[in-house]
Amino acid sequence: MNLELLKRIEKSSAHTQNRIDNGNFIIQNPILVNELIHFSFDVSNKLHIRACCILEKVFELQLDLCFPFLEIICNDLKKIKNDSAI
Repeated sequence: MNLELLKRIEKSSAHTQNRIDNGNFIIQNPILVNELIHFSFDVSNKLHIRACCILEKVFELQLDLCFPFLEIICNDLKKIKNDSAI
């Protein structure tokens, strides 16, 4: 996993500006969307909820980034059980 992405996930919070900053980082580095998606759906990792919050903001800011991953997202949504991650 990209270490910068992991650091950002670890330090992220639910604060709006923090989510916007992290979302913009992903938008500027779209190669990381795939890693963020896989991290978001790794429910064995307690940080997956934070990754989901970042992913939500990325797609809110630039929806077209989700299109190549729609099948993965739709198939893996059933893994998410925590309301904070949905």
